[in-house]
Amino acid sequence: MTTPKKTLWMTLVHLIAGALARSYYLTKFARLVVRVYDNDGNADMYKNGEATIIKMVASITNGDSTVVDVGANVGDWSAALIDAGYEGHLVAIDPLRRNLAKVRERLGTLDCKRLELCEYALADQTGTAEFYTNRDPTLSGHDSLYDMRVIGYDERLERVNVQCITLDELANNLMLSRIHFLKIDIEGNELCALRGAKSLLHSGSIDFIQIEFGHAARAARIYLHDIVNFVREYSYKIYVIKPQGILPVEFTPFTENRYSYINFLLVRNELVSGLKAHVLRR
Repeated sequence: MTTPKKTLWMTLVHLIAGALARSYYLTKFARLVVRVYDNDGNADMYKNGEATIIKMVASITNGDSTVVDVGANVGDWSAALIDAGYEGHLVAIDPLRRNLAKVRERLGTLDCKRLELCEYALADQTGTAEFYTNRDPTLSGHDSLYDMRVIGYDERLERVNVQCITLDELANNLMLSRIHFLKIDIEGNELCALRGAKSLLHSGSIDFIQIEFGHAARAARIYLHDIVNFVREYSYKIYVIKPQGILPVEFTPFTENRYSYINFLLVRNELVSGLKAHVLRR
């Protein structure tokens, strides 16, 4: 029940907000504050919290562990993992052979003992598909199974055919019974890749999953609630990755448009208690 005092207070707040909103620069500053608070649109892995997660992965794994880097691109994430001290089995997946060649070259200079390269695009079914790749190699991080121009990206693209596979099938081919950490950054196709891993998810064979969500998902016509509802079918809790730690996701209709792009961490329920030191309070 709203009291007269609370109603008066809210009216005053709205009047002040309305007055301040007349300033273009103050409004821009307020938007920036919100973006920084949400860690929205922060692509620097050493500032957005990804590096902290990478260090966590290295600290809780050993030589018998398996980490899978889906959308390895030129190997930035994998290289950071090795630099953090990871010593287990690393599977780098990318649909472009030229990217995998760069991954091999880059990780070859590091102490990566067990590297496996897989030339695939992860999807929810096996087969071939058209893949949109940038002619500008510095924009290779935008390469996708979806045409980013439909959502306003101004890029020079070319289409190539790539081989798709489900993670369930690939894991079977590689004889992977457990994946300790799965990182997926494939420009809008993250949910599709998860749908191709239903057997692994159902059996609890993947401990942690990091996925990116944002602009590219719009090209795939995927909403955040699609991901949240899919994950609810399995025993995982969703967190937002932030510089200071991880924050539990409390999904509402207003959450849908909150992020331009952000990284989420999915944690198997049985492992949630072990992450208490990393969990942020609101």
